[in-house]
Amino acid sequence: MLANKPFPPEGLRAKSQARAAARLHGLSDRAIAWLFILPTILLLLAINIFPLIWALRLSFTNFKSNMPSVPARFVGIDNYTDIPCCLTE
Repeated sequence: MLANKPFPPEGLRAKSQARAAARLHGLSDRAIAWLFILPTILLLLAINIFPLIWALRLSFTNFKSNMPSVPARFVGIDNYTDIPCCLTE
């Protein structure tokens, strides 16, 4: 009974040969497109996200840009609690 059936089945062999041929031809067009686009996306994220995180970090300190030699000290949310009193004056 097993002698009559080919091992592996012909359909499976054809599929594996097609996959092997696809691997030999290289990357697909979609993969190549992503390889070209990905560095640009990463650069844009770095240019936009890094300054945002840096500004948020500095907002929790007493950093003064006109006195860069003075070390920044962590003040927590004191900068944000001063905002309502400054708006009413």
